[in-house]
Amino acid sequence: ADARWHGGSRYHEDQEEGYGRQGHMSRQEAGHRGGMAVKEKYGPEHYREIGRRGARARKFNRQYLEE
Repeated sequence: ADARWHGGSRYHEDQEEGYGRQGHMSRQEAGHRGGMAVKEKYGPEHYREIGRRGARARKFNRQYLEE
């Protein structure tokens, strides 16, 4: 497999497919896998809705604090 640098640590491409370290995963890898699973399950519209809700909440809080 082609070894290359990624995120400050050396790894092999076969690790991307789950054939790397058995049973060990960094927080970054776990977060990435979780995010990809959510993306597969719910699609991009899910992230748009989260963004809309966050923007609405932020706008509301700003207006409230200005009073």
